[in-house]
Amino acid sequence: MTIYPVSQLSRIDRPALERHLLALDPRDRRLRFGTLPSDATVRAYVARIDFDRDAVSGVFDEELAIVGAAHLARASSP
Repeated sequence: MTIYPVSQLSRIDRPALERHLLALDPRDRRLRFGTLPSDATVRAYVARIDFDRDAVSGVFDEELAIVGAAHLARASSP
């Protein structure tokens, strides 16, 4: 059984997260986003993530590449 490490991501992981999401095939992109976003839309989504406010976790393979990610966006305080 392979164990993949999970870690909290930060702004320095933004390029790796973008690479991971852009590499998803159309089926996986649709499952991830609920629609089939363009590359430009995926890039804009990643650029908007506020790593100081939101919780973003990444799952890493043996080569420390992101193979899975979860983003929990938190509402801004009024």
